[in-house]
Amino acid sequence: MTEESRHQVLPEDFIPSLAGGGRASRRYAAQMLGINGPGQLGPFLLEAMERGTVPVRRAVSETLGRLLGSSLPGLPGAGAEEAADLSSIPYLDCLLMGIRDPDETTRVNSAGSLARLGESREAVEALALALSDPSAPVRAAAARSLGRHWRSPEVRPPVSALVQALGDAEPEVREAAAGALEYMRAPEARTPLIGLLEDRSREVRIRAALSLGALGAPEAVPLLIEVLRSGGLPSSAPALYLCRMKAQEALPELKAAMKRFDPYGPQRTVARGIANFGASVAVPALCEALEYGGDRKFRIDAIEVLEELGDRSAVPALARALRQWGDPQAVTALLRLGGREAQDAVIRQVNDEVHEAAAERAAVWLGEEGITRAMPALRQAVEQAESTYLVSAAAESLAQLGDTLTGPDMVEWLGHQRPDRRRRAAAALGSLGDENAAGPLVAALRDPDKEVRREAAQSLGWVGDQAAVPALTAAVDDIDEGVREAAGRALEGLARRGY
Repeated sequence: MTEESRHQVLPEDFIPSLAGGGRASRRYAAQMLGINGPGQLGPFLLEAMERGTVPVRRAVSETLGRLLGSSLPGLPGAGAEEAADLSSIPYLDCLLMGIRDPDETTRVNSAGSLARLGESREAVEALALALSDPSAPVRAAAARSLGRHWRSPEVRPPVSALVQALGDAEPEVREAAAGALEYMRAPEARTPLIGLLEDRSREVRIRAALSLGALGAPEAVPLLIEVLRSGGLPSSAPALYLCRMKAQEALPELKAAMKRFDPYGPQRTVARGIANFGASVAVPALCEALEYGGDRKFRIDAIEVLEELGDRSAVPALARALRQWGDPQAVTALLRLGGREAQDAVIRQVNDEVHEAAAERAAVWLGEEGITRAMPALRQAVEQAESTYLVSAAAESLAQLGDTLTGPDMVEWLGHQRPDRRRRAAAALGSLGDENAAGPLVAALRDPDKEVRREAAQSLGWVGDQAAVPALTAAVDDIDEGVREAAGRALEGLARRGY
């Protein structure tokens, strides 16, 4: 090999870079391919598909799919800064040429890329014709494209061609065709799909069962249960279909699935779908599953479903979940279900700072729901909580509940020798709305503790008046950045209120 041929530029090496990498790499690839501007990309690709070598045609057919799925900030080209006009590329013409190419790999790539043109009647028709291609990989690629990327409600799906492909001699084609029919939910495919439940290939049987599950066919239930039990992919789809069909024989496995911790498993699907069986089945199952904890997103789904079902028998389980896991959604669910036991669980949560987010939500909702029995717990939070967010939330709820004792106490606390008490007092007074708090808060802007000064400035943004403006203006020059920022926000708040 000569030195010249060793360094020869091969177009197929640069074509993929047109659809990936950074702007610089795209421009370099375009320059090496002789593309001097955005307007030349389309003609280049079309000519490459028509006259290029086999490696070039393969590269173009794959790159077109990547371009169709991209959102590039600019089309490759030397010095091109303008936005890409990808619509000028003759995708369809190139790919229709590619799906008829003599080279098998080019046809496979083109079939996959045509999936991005699912709203095109010509693309769908070409993919349907490709189901009769002499190459099994091409037929399978065409079937997958028709299913996975089906988007157009205006173009009639080629159900008959896919049904015919269910009888293909190659299992990969039968599997792909069955998978495509899952998304189309065509009733006319039901009988041939039932026949595939006895297919020699397990993958084909599973895909047929999933498509039948989408149709609500009970014949698929045994195999769907088997797939769900195996824990392999795709386990969420069987769970969804079994719940939709209310398959009673699947209940043991559905309940077991909710107790298996797997971030990619069907836990959440079952949590949402088991409500189809009714509250008498769903509530005990969800309550039992909550005992296992598992993924936080699953717990949230289970809690929300229990709230929607509105059955108070879920209160003990929700109270335990709130205490153990501290999911804030449990606060809302308990108060929506109502009753003294539910309220007591939420009241206890106010002073559980291990789960701070749940404590804050409990403090807020107790005020919004007007639960006066919560006032002692809210006062305790104001007096003892480390989190100033919780202090403020509890103080605001006390104000909503008509509390008249905490405000004077907090004014007195501003002079306490312990800085943590002065900090809580400064945070609480902004939420309590005590008109007599402005003067003491102005004085607190001179507190030696920076956190007290910061909380005082923040509270003055809510309860301050014209008299607070000079002190806040001075606090804008405080040595502490947090105090300066809080004072600036407070002045903005007072300005909006007309001070």
